[in-house]
Amino acid sequence: MPGRRVKDIDCTPYTELLESERAEVPTTIAAVFELVDNPIEERLKNPRKFTRNKPLKIEIFLHDPTQNQNASLFKEKPNPYPTIVVQDNAGGVDEKDFSKLFRFGEPGDGAEHGISAYGRGGKRARLKLGNRHVVFSRRNREFYGFHVIKTGLKPDWKVTLYVRDPPRLPRGVTQVVVSDLLFTMTSDWIAELKDQLARTYADILYDGRTQIYVNDKPLQPQSIDQSIEWSGSAHIKPCRMRFSYTAPVIDRGPNRESLLTQQPVRGEVIIGLLTSTKTGGDFGFDIICNGRLLKRYVKEEIGFQPTRLGGWGPPTQKVSMIRGIIRLYGPSKAMPWRSNKVEFDDEKMKPLRDIIVDKCRYWVQAGKEIAKASAGNIRGILGVPFTGAIRNITETPRRAYKPPTLTGEQQPVRVSFATSRRVFELAKRLFELETKREVNDKAREIFEEAIQGEVPTMRTRPRGDTTVEFKDLVRAGVPSRILTKLGMAGADVNSLLKGISEKTDKEAIEELRRSVENLSDNEARQLRRVVAKIFNRQM
Repeated sequence: MPGRRVKDIDCTPYTELLESERAEVPTTIAAVFELVDNPIEERLKNPRKFTRNKPLKIEIFLHDPTQNQNASLFKEKPNPYPTIVVQDNAGGVDEKDFSKLFRFGEPGDGAEHGISAYGRGGKRARLKLGNRHVVFSRRNREFYGFHVIKTGLKPDWKVTLYVRDPPRLPRGVTQVVVSDLLFTMTSDWIAELKDQLARTYADILYDGRTQIYVNDKPLQPQSIDQSIEWSGSAHIKPCRMRFSYTAPVIDRGPNRESLLTQQPVRGEVIIGLLTSTKTGGDFGFDIICNGRLLKRYVKEEIGFQPTRLGGWGPPTQKVSMIRGIIRLYGPSKAMPWRSNKVEFDDEKMKPLRDIIVDKCRYWVQAGKEIAKASAGNIRGILGVPFTGAIRNITETPRRAYKPPTLTGEQQPVRVSFATSRRVFELAKRLFELETKREVNDKAREIFEEAIQGEVPTMRTRPRGDTTVEFKDLVRAGVPSRILTKLGMAGADVNSLLKGISEKTDKEAIEELRRSVENLSDNEARQLRRVVAKIFNRQM
């Protein structure tokens, strides 16, 4: 690396600190996130600096010839060693600030609502990924420095700063290179990295002013909001509530003394129920801090705690339909994360938890009430897909939720037709099927009608009274799909079928298709033929 030596930067940490800092980053994927956070912080600090036409561009190059991963960055100058490069056009670093790229605890100027404020993330990340670190950066002139960690020896953290003339990088570009990797970049690891990048930074990527590339391919944001299948059933539709609170932050005073301050945080929560219960752990709350996903499916930390501790109770399978998204905006140090942006800070979580427990109690209790029903009822209540925009509310519903078995919008509509024990059993079996919501609704109506009307309707048909019952259609071999659509028509079945028996084929088919929703032309013809035979037999 040709260049003129400028000065030495003393970045020496204690040996114990070196190992603890490496351990603070839980995974190698989290380490890559830390390298991505640094340029995103620049965008959050200067939101007008980048546009859709001139976006912040973050390029991640994953190079390992042994795994058949060949980054285009090394096309002209082959590199036989596994290497990770993170490059951005966030603005570059000059000589005065270059030490911040290597010295622990020396943060840059953070954004008011940023994602980095501790001056440790990028250094930790490089330690987690590998032992050889090189950083190139150009604001006006191009500087670079490198450091090699020698295992088993007392680390020497005197980093020499060099200036490259003529410069190689365009203005405003920084390039972080890590080699002598401590892990293997398998294809599964790369796929997982891409997936988590697209989800973690979805809010930031959404407006097009930030772009992330992995080996020259742009990532598309994976919106959490659009991936959730909300239930649209009455009184449990998802809602959005806004709130604010203060979080305790320990900061430095003018004489570097510790000062405890209270920093304001704004937030919003979208809360609702899913269209079904979950057998795994895919329920609870996702927490997003200043556009960066902190953690998915949070349960105990946000409110699913014993009631004696002020929570809703433990996160059992009975409440596995509860789903929420929490977005927070405020100073990075006021966010409920520790400095590694993976684990929670208990002191900062407490004020947030108190608010969420209060605002979301109605939906959690609704989930518990629904869970008391039978499996068929649970599917029936939750299975209405939500459509439209999520409504903003300022207060939670005052009345406790009651499952809509016989009340409100779900109240059964009476269907007049004679029934029998066989129809009763048919309705009972149909109700237990996992079918579409509207089929379950109508099956419930038939079932409840059969229960309430069985005694008075269990009678012998008077002679000379020509009627058509469901059992006649079943005996005649009418397919169940036609019977289901006929039951959902909400009309007097006997009158409808008797009426078409007196019409021509064309008139009868048109009448059936008008009266029975989604009945096809072939199905109407089949039903017409069966009804004609039944009436001819009874006459």
